Amino acid sequence: MYILLGEPERRDVFPSGYSFYEPPVEIWYYGGFPVVFIDNNREGIYRLEPGSVRRLSMINAAQQQLKPEGINRNVRQFDFALTMVYRGSGEAKLLMEVPYRVVNLIQNNKTGAYETQLKLSVNISGPKGKKVLEKEALHSVTVSEDKLAKLGKSFTIEFPFQLSAGKYTAQVTMENTADRSQARKKIDFKL
Repeated sequence: MYILLGEPERRDVFPSGYSFYEPPVEIWYYGGFPVVFIDNNREGIYRLEPGSVRRLSMINAAQQQLKPEGINRNVRQFDFALTMVYRGSGEAKLLMEVPYRVVNLIQNNKTGAYETQLKLSVNISGPKGKKVLEKEALHSVTVSEDKLAKLGKSFTIEFPFQLSAGKYTAQVTMENTADRSQARKKIDFKL
């Protein structure tokens, strides 16, 4: 119980029970909810009283209602697809396609829009693993409530860059700041 709910706000201990002939009782209070433990055999082994299990269920339901509202995910892992597009004369761009179904968006209480920020870390290395480009950026994702039902399957983030001819490896780490979930991708390419 302590692991699930933490330290109780108040604790009442009745080592001789409520009256002299009853088993020892300990009551933990979480808000207005009492959780009762009884030592029926007077051996120092307290067990959760069945009525407390129902109260515990009510506490859990109340805690679930306190969670911030967002787009519920079906426990899908945060992920993205990484591709590279060569534009000529050393110019290229990395394309990161992110499915909406894996992005946890939190509703902004002031605007009503659903939003998050994706933190991008891009590292490009050349031959022998020497870093030639390193950059971090924040990409904001905002979806108004009226457009929520009309979302496409995914959105694309572009990262343009320019390098001289050669073979390279790009490693991209993306973190959703709403829930700290991360995904990493690596791609080898030649300019």
